[in-house]
Amino acid sequence: MAVGADQNEAQGNAETTSNARVIQAKLRSVSGRALAKRLYAGLRVNGGIPAPV
Repeated sequence: MAVGADQNEAQGNAETTSNARVIQAKLRSVSGRALAKRLYAGLRVNGGIPAPV
């Protein structure tokens, strides 16, 4: 695998994580922690937080 591909993947993972934090914070302020937890669990299940290969 090329180094550039690794950098792109790492950047994408970081963006996904920061987006999840923003969404989680918004949901916590509006609907409480239960909904934020459900969203976060959904992101993990759907590959929003990929495991290193």
